[in-house]
Amino acid sequence: MQIPITIIVLSGILFAILLFVNLKYKLKNKTMNIELQKAREQFHSVIGSAKDAIILSDSKSRIISWNRGAELIFGYREEEVLAKNLQIILPERYRGPHHEGMKRFLSTNIPKVIGHTVELTGLNKNGKEMPIELSLSAWEIDNETFFSGIIRDITERKKAEERIKFIAFHDDLTQLPNRRFFNQILEKELIQAKLTDESVIVMILDLDGFKIVNDTFGHAVGDLLLREIANRLNQVIEKRGFVARIGGDEFTLLMTNVKHISEATAMANKIIELIEKPVIIYQKEIFVSVSIGIVHYPDNGQAVETLMKRADKAMYLAKAEHKSNYKFYNSSFGD
Repeated sequence: MQIPITIIVLSGILFAILLFVNLKYKLKNKTMNIELQKAREQFHSVIGSAKDAIILSDSKSRIISWNRGAELIFGYREEEVLAKNLQIILPERYRGPHHEGMKRFLSTNIPKVIGHTVELTGLNKNGKEMPIELSLSAWEIDNETFFSGIIRDITERKKAEERIKFIAFHDDLTQLPNRRFFNQILEKELIQAKLTDESVIVMILDLDGFKIVNDTFGHAVGDLLLREIANRLNQVIEKRGFVARIGGDEFTLLMTNVKHISEATAMANKIIELIEKPVIIYQKEIFVSVSIGIVHYPDNGQAVETLMKRADKAMYLAKAEHKSNYKFYNSSFGD
């Protein structure tokens, strides 16, 4: 059950008022004590059913209320944390900024986090960090400042967001970056290369004979073959660059910080050799080869679209000449 934050904050304020009055005046009126006890029970009923952590603290960051949701998220029982500093649920690197932020607010009354919902990092009893969402409120009673925090563990939400982001920028079959991601990376690398006066190599690779594999053995075998080709390309590029699948049986490869064009030649030969090795699928040897088109930044273009278009042109000319071949783009090819 998710309790609306407005109800929680109002309940928190009520509880803080009751707590303050109880502590300061000791409440001698029996009827008022009974009413306050009922209000307390109602408050605990509300926050006790919440899955979110609801934590109240005073101006010295001492915890004065800790609900079941807080126990589940942070692992501490209420008796373990009452009167303890809130910093026990903060990673070490955030404790100093938290302390300074509290001091600033108490001296200036100018909120930066209070009144907003923010994403932070929390720390549980076992020392494990987790992403959390915090809604913080503050109020003052007779020169005493109290704070209420509603904290939600957003670990699963963050995982879902990361998964969605991964899907948007990666090929589902091979798990390689997709065309969109590759173009973004290439754009950044071209900007960097321009600043540092470095060379960049882009290759477009198209498998020879892939359609025959699909027609002969079926798409399931074709998919397994593409995965193996992706693994081999990752193996050959290692830390020298970046490889992506841009569709069908086409891949693209980026080499950065290239000192001499011979590095591209050596890489193309390694790729051809690696792809020509048979792939064993369901106890069958599958053979394919690869045609490669190569462009060089800045000689063959300075924009992503231009380089990709010209690499594609060189690749098709390499394939037309003979299989298992590579070709560098030159201006005689046209666009």
